[in-house]
Amino acid sequence: MPHFGLIPHGLSPKEELMFRAKLHVRGGRIRYERGEIPDAIAAFYDSFISAMRSKAMDHSDKIDDSDDEKELFNFLREKGIINSFTEDDFESFQDLLDRAFRNVVVSQELGNFLDTFNRVMSELGVIPIKDGELPEEQSVTL
Repeated sequence: MPHFGLIPHGLSPKEELMFRAKLHVRGGRIRYERGEIPDAIAAFYDSFISAMRSKAMDHSDKIDDSDDEKELFNFLREKGIINSFTEDDFESFQDLLDRAFRNVVVSQELGNFLDTFNRVMSELGVIPIKDGELPEEQSVTL
């Protein structure tokens, strides 16, 4: 999901990751409403990983751009930052993403998962997104 020109200059790396997470939540919702389920799931997953990386920066300088998303998730669970999203939820999310890339996901599966996703994104401080917090959506990003 391109976001060139949408992320303001001068943000710290932590703020940039959180801004990216918010952009991807919005983009994922738009794609979901259009029925573009694989793209919606990919946007939601990117949002989740960006938010986790942002939050980890509050608690450790050891967490960087590591590709070990499971380690990052476990770190945030241990710190009590993520409580409503279990290891099973995370594995289900990863499985949903994998199946989305293979086009074997139905919209009902994502719909059932969205309540759980919204809870963890609220815990991470991504949602709710306030009016005017994000720039206007541009057709190039969709």
